[in-house]
Amino acid sequence: MGVRSEEMELRKLHLFLGVFIVSFSGIMVKLSTISPNSLALYRVLLAEILFFAFSWKKLFHFSGLREFLTILSAGFFLGMHFLLWISSFRYTTVAGAVIPLMLQPVVTSLLAFFIFGEVLDRKEILAILIVFSGILMMNISDLSISKKLGLGDFLSVLGSIFVSFFTLIARKLVPRMGAILFNARVYMISLILLLIFSIASKTVESLDLRNLWISSKSLDHDLSGFWMLIFGIFPDHQLVEIFQNRKCLHGSCG
Repeated sequence: MGVRSEEMELRKLHLFLGVFIVSFSGIMVKLSTISPNSLALYRVLLAEILFFAFSWKKLFHFSGLREFLTILSAGFFLGMHFLLWISSFRYTTVAGAVIPLMLQPVVTSLLAFFIFGEVLDRKEILAILIVFSGILMMNISDLSISKKLGLGDFLSVLGSIFVSFFTLIARKLVPRMGAILFNARVYMISLILLLIFSIASKTVESLDLRNLWISSKSLDHDLSGFWMLIFGIFPDHQLVEIFQNRKCLHGSCG
């Protein structure tokens, strides 16, 4: 009982840290001045460096073509999520870009229902209806105020749909290969995708890593370097989940 209780408390701490980290992501993106393409590129790059350090020996050893194509799909979905979601901040408010992320567990549950036949109970169905209704009302309200706000909300919704497909794939592959190896492979694919897109659209910008401090005068400067350093080291809740079970470090995460 004691061990299980300690494990539960540790999981609660991980959940709190994950929510705390994610809560600042929208603000970090909004404060950055570089293009969405470059922001997404550097965000994925810094995260991939961290994941690569723990998994480089197994990174290119796939069990078969099917696994490789699945990872390729997950990388595409994740890359599109970052590109669309970060782009949405150029058009809408922080709330307008962040609130649609609540669609992710909803869309994932619906996809699991249609693809894997997972059962949804009444409470889950009610929650789905509430979330859809709330986000629809917000989008309609923003669109009535400004087409620019409506476009930003729409991009965020699309980003949430893409990350839902990524999450669905992660649920199937992470228990088999471990969270670190899975994320290292997926982030590498996303990095290549975003790099190609940025070069093709000629939107690659340099990242200023000199302003790595916060002071009363910091907001007078471009804080892209600072935010991307923090945003890369603490990618999102996935990083917290990786260390939720030490077995993840050895390739088996339940």
